[in-house]
Amino acid sequence: MKLKNLVIGLIICIAIIIILAIYLITNGSKIQTRKNQIEESNANLTQIDNAKKENENSNKTLVGIVENKQTEDQEEYKDAAMITQDLQEMDINVGRLNIPKTHLDTDVYCKQNANKMEEVPCMLYTNEGPNLPGVTILVGHNRANDTLFSNNSMLEENDEFYFRDYINKVEKKYVVYSKFVTSSTDVSFYNTPSNSPIIAMQCCLTPTDTENVLIIMAKTEN
Repeated sequence: MKLKNLVIGLIICIAIIIILAIYLITNGSKIQTRKNQIEESNANLTQIDNAKKENENSNKTLVGIVENKQTEDQEEYKDAAMITQDLQEMDINVGRLNIPKTHLDTDVYCKQNANKMEEVPCMLYTNEGPNLPGVTILVGHNRANDTLFSNNSMLEENDEFYFRDYINKVEKKYVVYSKFVTSSTDVSFYNTPSNSPIIAMQCCLTPTDTENVLIIMAKTEN
């Protein structure tokens, strides 16, 4: 009887061990599978995160380029405005204009001034300064009496004139390359791209027509 009970107990123990073994093997496989799934999911999340960061960095770079360009454009405009303002605050004649064809030989005042414009042309705007790369705008009256810019309509392409810069003490020859009539509010030609100095002379089309202006544009040959 004792032997029989011992055998039965042994069989029960073996059965329990087998069941535990089966349980451990089955669940161990499931745990490993779940672990692999988690690792794979983490890897995918890492790739997505990296891709997102690369895209954000790319966008930041592009935005940076656009912002830098806008800043440069603003600084370029500000520089031209500041140069013009600095010259105008000097309250001096900035140079001398000599147009052989119209027999005009006159000083040019640094800014538009009603009293001065009765006597001489005035500088309205400049990109870099007289005789320097970019555009310098000179304005003068058309009195139809052979004074100031009254005879500018006589000028044609390839005509020549001279401007002596009093600040840098340099005289340069300019050759006319464009002549046109436009509105007095047109400023589209003020920032004409150029590596050479350009002078644009502006006057009313006639003494009584102040809404339209005659523009003579000329640049140096070097």
